Amino acid sequence: MRLESGVAVPLTDPQAQRFGAGAALFIKPEVGIGSHLSVGPAVSIMVLSSRINGIEPGTVLGIGGFLRWKRPHDASNEGVGFSAASPWLDADLQDVATGGLNRFAWSVAGGVSVPTSSDRDLWIGPFLRYNDVYQLDGKPGMNTNDAKTLILGVSVEFGPKVKTEHARSTPLPLPPVEPKTPVQPPPVEKPPVEVLTVELRQVIQFAWDSPVLDSIASGLLDSTVKQLIGPTDLKEIRIEGHASSEGEVKHNDALSLARANSVLNFLEAHGVPREKMTAVGFGSAVPVASNATEAGRVQNRRVEFTVNFVVVKESK
Repeated sequence: MRLESGVAVPLTDPQAQRFGAGAALFIKPEVGIGSHLSVGPAVSIMVLSSRINGIEPGTVLGIGGFLRWKRPHDASNEGVGFSAASPWLDADLQDVATGGLNRFAWSVAGGVSVPTSSDRDLWIGPFLRYNDVYQLDGKPGMNTNDAKTLILGVSVEFGPKVKTEHARSTPLPLPPVEPKTPVQPPPVEKPPVEVLTVELRQVIQFAWDSPVLDSIASGLLDSTVKQLIGPTDLKEIRIEGHASSEGEVKHNDALSLARANSVLNFLEAHGVPREKMTAVGFGSAVPVASNATEAGRVQNRRVEFTVNFVVVKESK
């Protein structure tokens, strides 16, 4: 079953003078002739708005038949989604009733339909139809021009579900395979290894209100880098900066992060991968000593970092 609904626009006078745009609906049950052709009856209704006060809208009722060519909707169409889109063309012949008169009409249309699911039981797409109501010889003085109309709209098609290769709910069973004795590769002797998981912790002190590494801190960091050189698998380095409680909280937060970044930059400059490191600042929120004494505040001006890595060694 195919439904075509759209906007109808008269193209020729006197209809175009008396009527404006309107709506059209075609109802078409289809019977397939192979995968590409289908035929069936067609029923149509078209209503055009009136441009003149006192004149009723124009109504055209039709009944007849059609012939249609389309890209297959069945499993022979191997596309999926938009790649399964089905262009189509059809031609109609109808007997129509307009204003108490019965006339002969013909129309041609083209469009494209796309399945809304892998089951292919609902197809939707745009179409364009040219409709011509043939004007028989009338009374003297009657306009004998054909009534020509252009219809632009959307077609909706309903049909049975189609099981394509892309819509199978379960895979096809595989043919039985005779079991074979696996061929075992010869064993490869590997030297025994010893795997050690190591966690290295280090604390770096800073001067008051400073993120700059002094010579002592640089020496400690240089020693740490040397421990990472060798058969190691570096996992993570987490660098945490801290400050004593002097100054505003916002300033201390920025200072602690700057201290952590100073350590990160030093390690990166000496060959430690930056993507293995993270730097965070805690301000004065995590003291290790009391901020009530200068000795305690000195201890709180620090960077702590933890290095996790794996050392692989050949066993003796």
